[in-house]
Amino acid sequence: LCKECFGDTEYFPNCDVSEIHDLEHMNSSEAAAFITTRRTANCYIPSEDDYNILQWTLADPGGVAYLGFAYYSIYSADLTVAQIASDKILGAKDTTDAMIAPTSYTITDGSYTVFRRSLFRMWT
Repeated sequence: LCKECFGDTEYFPNCDVSEIHDLEHMNSSEAAAFITTRRTANCYIPSEDDYNILQWTLADPGGVAYLGFAYYSIYSADLTVAQIASDKILGAKDTTDAMIAPTSYTITDGSYTVFRRSLFRMWT
């Protein structure tokens, strides 16, 4: 990861709203060309559409995204997952524990829980 890409902050700057609006209305090949040639470097592109996030991430050689496991399982040949440490205090950088990859088993048994969210039902 680029150490000088973020200035004084550890967060990605947001992309310009007009760039995001334009990007959302492009087809896959136009979006890939836009991301590699015209997008502001290292900016965050928010979207509620997981498919768009997937396509934009694949178009960016250094792209990072948070996607649900379902999308990863479909496109696993094109993506690299982030393994996490089982040590919730020290985290991945400082732990001596084994790194855990997201699989249907590790998600179900709770050992891969960093980005897991519970599903809730409302009964009326």
